Amino acid sequence: MNLAGKVDDNHYPYFSTNETYSHIFLYLPSWQPYWPGTDKLMPNRGSENIMNMVSDAGGTRDIKTTALQSTVSFKLDIPWVKGLWLDGIASYDAGYVFTKDFQTPDYVYYKDEKTGELYKGRSGMGSDKANLSEKYENPTNLYMTAKLNYDHTFGVHHVGAMVGYEQSETKGNYLQAYRGDYVSISIPEIFAGSSDKNKQSNDGSSSQTARQNIFGRLSYDYAGKYLAQFTFRRDGSPNFPENKRYGFFPGFSLGWRISEEPFMKNLLFLDNLKIRGSYGKMGNDQVGAYQYLTTYSYGSNYVIGKNDVTGLVQNGVPNPNITWEVAKTTNIGFDSRLWNGLLGIEFDYFKTRRSNILTKRSAIIPDYTGLKLPDENIGIVDNKGFEMIVSHENYSNPLKYRLSANVSFARNKVVFSDEQPAAEPYQYATGRPIGSGLYYNAIGIFESEEQIESLPHLLNTQPGDIIYEDVNKDGQIDSRDRIRVNQTNTPEIVYSFNANFEYKGFDLSLLFQGQENAKQYFGSYFPVMSYSLGNFMEWRAKDRWAPENTKASMPRGSSSMWNNNTEASTQWLLNAGFLRLKNLEFGYTLPASICEKLWVKNLRVSFSANNLFIIYDHMKELGFDPETTDFWYYPQQRTYNFGVNVTF
Repeated sequence: MNLAGKVDDNHYPYFSTNETYSHIFLYLPSWQPYWPGTDKLMPNRGSENIMNMVSDAGGTRDIKTTALQSTVSFKLDIPWVKGLWLDGIASYDAGYVFTKDFQTPDYVYYKDEKTGELYKGRSGMGSDKANLSEKYENPTNLYMTAKLNYDHTFGVHHVGAMVGYEQSETKGNYLQAYRGDYVSISIPEIFAGSSDKNKQSNDGSSSQTARQNIFGRLSYDYAGKYLAQFTFRRDGSPNFPENKRYGFFPGFSLGWRISEEPFMKNLLFLDNLKIRGSYGKMGNDQVGAYQYLTTYSYGSNYVIGKNDVTGLVQNGVPNPNITWEVAKTTNIGFDSRLWNGLLGIEFDYFKTRRSNILTKRSAIIPDYTGLKLPDENIGIVDNKGFEMIVSHENYSNPLKYRLSANVSFARNKVVFSDEQPAAEPYQYATGRPIGSGLYYNAIGIFESEEQIESLPHLLNTQPGDIIYEDVNKDGQIDSRDRIRVNQTNTPEIVYSFNANFEYKGFDLSLLFQGQENAKQYFGSYFPVMSYSLGNFMEWRAKDRWAPENTKASMPRGSSSMWNNNTEASTQWLLNAGFLRLKNLEFGYTLPASICEKLWVKNLRVSFSANNLFIIYDHMKELGFDPETTDFWYYPQQRTYNFGVNVTF
């Protein structure tokens, strides 16, 4: 039995990380937190001051968590059958989370234009009066599994079998209350808020879900040369109607260790060579629950007489035939080890077809009709690629080391999604990767009015605007000229390099990670170059078009936030490839003779670091991490750790 508990008491400023970082990014370099020579806060972006946002001046958020985790496990050997045993695990986790958000008015100092004196006033953000929201949550999770196992060897025959049962149940409920217009911030309690019913609210709800699964495995190998395995799962999910609730997902694999065959024994350089293949089905039930039922929500209240009557609104059209999404995967590969580990190669080729994907029949009922059909299991997506690991190791010398490199490539393609007819054939999503977007193809910057007149362009185009390609050659720029770009922010190529060294008690490990064939779209705020928004990036400004810089790589600045240059285009679609040193660890283990004198069994000191530096990336000029997908992102942290591990 294992019991664990935790009590967390976290305190934060009221403003969210997203709000705070947006102000940090958009602050002008000339802005100061305080009026010169004083301790009075200046009104900066939005007449707010960053010091209010990173302190308790604008309010507080307190999150208190109490959690209990319990696990019971057992193993019972069946004495009358050799190699047969029963084991199981049961766990129950319960938590209690209390969140308290207390927003208070915050202030800055404004300068009187006539007298030059500073006076205190409300900032441009937050609330004029304090308000309080409290939320109580109580999540629980019950999990149980039991397995009957068998493992035995009969001469050169090895047999293994397992059958198991698994069940889980998750419940949750919450209760929330709100009060506004506090006359004082001294008593941050619900009872002290406004008595006006329009300044009060409360809410509450509960949820429940469960899973029930049966699974098994049967394996056999002959003399360690010929290997076979069959697996199955019968999964049940409450997200589907009773007659569609359970899905059966089998799989099998075969392997052949050719290096164990007599005709291979003369190849002394070959330590191991194994060829393998597999085929299997997996199900996905991570979809919206209860789509097979007609559901309602409260809303659209009515006044009947003088009474406010709560109305019911149907949420959508149900689909009584909704069922599991299914992925069928075929994999072939080999494992090899040569010259006592001086070279190792592992290779896998895979192909997956995901079918029964939930999507709408948009071709039958286009979006412009306003009618909404239910999701149906009609989508099909193919995914194929390979993964390869190449390694080299040598442990026969005082300097022991192991080097390995891993690369994987995966490309998906939408086979069917019943999409609406496209204006042009090249705009269809079918046949393209999931998430491939439509963009105008940016091919330059207009240098002059004369150039604008000579090329197709959008309405109100000015010198310094982006030149968009007239893809369909009809002499005008419109939505039909948008192209479908295959690369998304999901990389098709992911690779890594590991290095481990040992020498006379010293050890060093390095992990490099990288990705390629990915593009990140930095639209929205990135194209904007207007002081009405705040600051903008040097990357955007330094080679912008201007009368004295007509051979520019970036469009003009503008007092307006949105214009022709903020259209979704390849101008703002950037290469997200990178290579970084992800982890480094260096350690030293004291010799046994010194440990004995120190009355310890073993002693190791170490230093480790994460996210040390990026070797190359295509977003360096932006100052953005290439792995981010958000404009107001919270950057990955560079951490350093020093440790001592002592065993007595």
